[in-house]
Amino acid sequence: MEKGKFYSFKMKGWKEPICGVIERIGSEWILIKHIVVDYVFDGYSLIQRKYIKDIIRNNNNIFTEKVLIAKGVMDINVPYDISLNTQTTPFEWLQEHDITAEFYTKDRYICYIGKVIKITKKYFHYTSIDTKGCWDNDIYECTFANIRAISIDTDYTNSLLIYNEKFEK
Repeated sequence: MEKGKFYSFKMKGWKEPICGVIERIGSEWILIKHIVVDYVFDGYSLIQRKYIKDIIRNNNNIFTEKVLIAKGVMDINVPYDISLNTQTTPFEWLQEHDITAEFYTKDRYICYIGKVIKITKKYFHYTSIDTKGCWDNDIYECTFANIRAISIDTDYTNSLLIYNEKFEK
């Protein structure tokens, strides 16, 4: 793996890979510019390394990288300084900076969106925002081990937050 290069990551338990440009590599996590489909940049994702089954860099990845260079995506600077060297540090960073994130589980199609409010040895507790942009008053618990990837600054989550700010207050 090399910083600034486009890769596809096959994850344990997921049918489809997660793709992106590597921005930082830590001992526990990798931070990528998330390319959701074709050449569409949609925020950043943290991938928990121990769940990576395979790392792919083939001719298709190299072509995609060249398109991203042409679009200027490669020149975008990551605005976040997240420690990637323990399983819990990304969660601590999210809590400290009051960031709403998407938490992807071992089932790729199950995603929790919310803010980390408390951290214990094995769990993080979070409040959730629903698909209509409304914050839930309940507190949920999830193990760190259940999370495969965390996405931040995505269009979907940002849209819900903007809606909530304008219409739910």
